[in-house]
Amino acid sequence: MALSKLEFTKSWKNKSDFPTYEADETQVRDDMQLLHDETKTFINNMIDSLDAAQIPMDAADAAGGTIKSAIESAVERDSGVNPNILYNWDFANPVNQRGNTSYGAVSYCLDGWYFNPISDDLGTLTINDGYISLTGVFPTTLQQIFEKALPNGTYTISAVLRGTGSGTIGIGKYDPATHGTHYGSLSFEDIGSDWTLISETFIYDPLETAKYPANTAIIGFSPGAAYDIKCIKLEKGEKSTLHLEPPARYTDELLKCQRYYLPLAEDAIPASGYVKSTTQARVLIPTPVQMKTDAQLAITNYGTVYASGKSGIVPTAATLVSAGATGLCVDLTISGGTSGDPIVWCGFAGVVCAEQM
Repeated sequence: MALSKLEFTKSWKNKSDFPTYEADETQVRDDMQLLHDETKTFINNMIDSLDAAQIPMDAADAAGGTIKSAIESAVERDSGVNPNILYNWDFANPVNQRGNTSYGAVSYCLDGWYFNPISDDLGTLTINDGYISLTGVFPTTLQQIFEKALPNGTYTISAVLRGTGSGTIGIGKYDPATHGTHYGSLSFEDIGSDWTLISETFIYDPLETAKYPANTAIIGFSPGAAYDIKCIKLEKGEKSTLHLEPPARYTDELLKCQRYYLPLAEDAIPASGYVKSTTQARVLIPTPVQMKTDAQLAITNYGTVYASGKSGIVPTAATLVSAGATGLCVDLTISGGTSGDPIVWCGFAGVVCAEQM
């Protein structure tokens, strides 16, 4: 019911409603009291019928609540959302530059996330409409490794998921042999069919920092478990603000992902440069972001180098020299070059990878 405005049934400006002279004292007192009673009745009825949905505010704050709960929700929302330490965290619309709809091998899958079903084909990560699913016949984990270990402080990790079986979520020290040693974790069991927010808060102190520098977030499932995951968050502070997060902007997350993984599609990114010698040329491949300095270049199609006066040279090797702010400096092995000639490298394909497994 929408809120209505107070309207009186009579007016003192109208002689027929309230005559100037009235001989009956009872009627005089009724006339004096009438508008006050109508005001009282209107206010009391409004108090009895008022709910949060009738107050102009964010729909998420008002839905199904009282005025008190709506105000508390609005205050919590407006107090700010902690930044998510993880990237590509929103599995409702994840960055998936590898382009597969499912993954079953021990390897990176969605950008930034390493899938480990213990051995190839013993588990599956499936990308669905609005969430991802994980299953496995052996323990299965999904983790993200940070460039730097977390500093001392209080952290909360949380996720929205549903499913059956047991699992854990936490942070740990990445170890190539074990793919993560938990420092702190939350165990959960048979969450059920409803989307549920789970979270765990822990304090990371100097002694533990020195012994187990936490450099990975990890969510794992026991054999036979089957879970859907909508989103996940690691943040500083004593509580989860994941439920206050708006959906991730895909373009923002893509730029974060391209720092670590960048496919080079054929004819999509021409590179320009110059000939250094008869056997070597240097080019700059433009990149949307500055990639990590330890990135590795893998070329699957060497394309063609075009130089002045040449019909086309096919490179035989490509070496990544450095990753700069505007692109990748790459040396090409060629033949028949003329020092100083400007060149364009076209038709090449491959991938640049700085993921840390």
